[in-house]
Amino acid sequence: MGCVYNRTRTPDEIRKLLGQLPLPAGELYLEKDPERMFAVMRQTRKTCFAFKILAAGRAAGSAESLDAAFEAAFEGIKPRDCVIVGAYQRFTNEIAENAQRARSFGSIRSA
Repeated sequence: MGCVYNRTRTPDEIRKLLGQLPLPAGELYLEKDPERMFAVMRQTRKTCFAFKILAAGRAAGSAESLDAAFEAAFEGIKPRDCVIVGAYQRFTNEIAENAQRARSFGSIRSA
């Protein structure tokens, strides 16, 4: 399993990258993190499970940003890899929406 966002950076590593710490400390989602993790996943022969593709909901601001996150994930992983996505069912049927996106973007990858 691989979190596509690096959630284990120390405060010193964050300060080195940014020159400062974000507020609140520890809530850092960098746009290039998924590309780096997908590259690592493609290098192994083992099946991988990519999670946090929506940056803990931060990439769920619009249908377009959701589509972009799913598309990047399915383009970034190997054909036999998997994507794990959380859902918050309060306002919409996110499970159905996520399943539809997985079918759409997953089928492009396997074609």
